Parts: sequence; structure tokens; C-alpha cells
Amino acid sequence: MSTYKKKQKKEKPLTGKDLVTADPNSPLFAYGEMISSPVYEYRIKEKLYAEKMLSAKGFVNNDYIYDIPGISKRGEDGVIMMHGILVEELVRYELCKLLSTSGSILLATLVELDDKLYETIQKTTKELGPEADVFEEKEVKNEAERAFNDMILNSLDVRISTFITEHDEVKKIILG
Repeated sequence: MSTYKKKQKKEKPLTGKDLVTADPNSPLFAYGEMISSPVYEYRIKEKLYAEKMLSAKGFVNNDYIYDIPGISKRGEDGVIMMHGILVEELVRYELCKLLSTSGSILLATLVELDDKLYETIQKTTKELGPEADVFEEKEVKNEAERAFNDMILNSLDVRISTFITEHDEVKKIILG
């Protein structure tokens, strides 16, 4: 009679305890902060869904962001492994955090919300090097201005929609 040993998985899921006990200066701690943000939670789920790493049901019903695929512990020492999507979002999050703590809160918000501005910053950084002040470059300034104007227009759209919804006479005229 032979005995069968179940092969142990090399990767273990990340737990909430891992995030709570993480060193505050570690990428894991920053990851925990990042996924606590509704913007990043949505962005990560959207990208995982696009990569077919998250089903439509998981996208809609997975409210517990710590259970998403793409992050795990590997080996005896518990080295944290992250999918490239999560690393990319963490880099963006860290840039926004740096901008906001250095006093550029509006720019941090624009970078956080506008993909094209972020991509322009990345491209310019790659071209000029990490030491360059990419925020002084014309292309980045133009993208930041466009992103700001888009944010203003989006805010105005919400205000107009709210106004129309709250005023029946206006709604009747618009709807005919």
C-alpha cells in the first residue's frame, strides 16, 4: 500500500493580518493603504477583469478587496509576490502620495484620476530620466491643464444633472 502526500501549494493567499502587521515603510503596507482607496480598488478590479483574472461576478460581487488574485506569499519566508498590474498601480499610488505630501495635492488628484496625464508623466520620465523635473515639461503641463479642464467639466456635468433631477419644471422642459 502506498501513501499519497498532497503536494503543498508554493503560494499562499495574502491575509488581512499580513497587511496589518506589515512594516509601515514596506511596499506591502503601501499596498494595504492603496487598496483601501475606492479609486484604486476599482482600477485594480477593472484591470484584473480585462486580463481575465477576475470574472464578471467577481468584479461586481467581490467587496473584499483582499481576496483579489494577483498577490500571494511564496516560500517559507513569506516573500510577497505581486502581479505586474498591482505593481503598476502601486507605483502610481506612491507617486500620488509623494505629490500630495509635498504640497501638490491638486496635481496628485489629477494624476490619480487621469490615465493620459499619468501615461505622459511616465513617458517623459523614461525619456528624461528619473532625476528630471518632468512637471516642468511642456507636454506634461499641457496634459495637466487638459486633465484639470476635464475634471471641471465632469464636476459641472454632475451639478447640472443634479439640478435637473431636483427641479421638475426644468426636467419637463428638457425632456419635452
